[in-house]
Amino acid sequence: MNQLLPDNEKHFTKFYLNNTAITELEENTFYDITFDHIVIYNATELKLINTHAFMITNLLLKSFYTELSPIQYLPPNYDIFHSLSLMLNIEDIIGGQMKIN
Repeated sequence: MNQLLPDNEKHFTKFYLNNTAITELEENTFYDITFDHIVIYNATELKLINTHAFMITNLLLKSFYTELSPIQYLPPNYDIFHSLSLMLNIEDIIGGQMKIN
């Protein structure tokens, strides 16, 4: 998508992930596409989120919500807490029933 969209159409209000096949969000997953809110719900196979998965969108992100997703804490490359600390304008972080292994 980042190559198909013009620069002025790369910001979205919400990214919602509800997928049982995705196992990892890699470094710079969204490239230069940004969001105000990220919701990860019931992504039952999502175990790894790269520490730098949300680069660029971390500058604008206002809320991050995850529930029922078995995200593992494996620093330094998969450190969800460090990733969250890089979100400069974050207002809400909600991790209901998030499993940190």
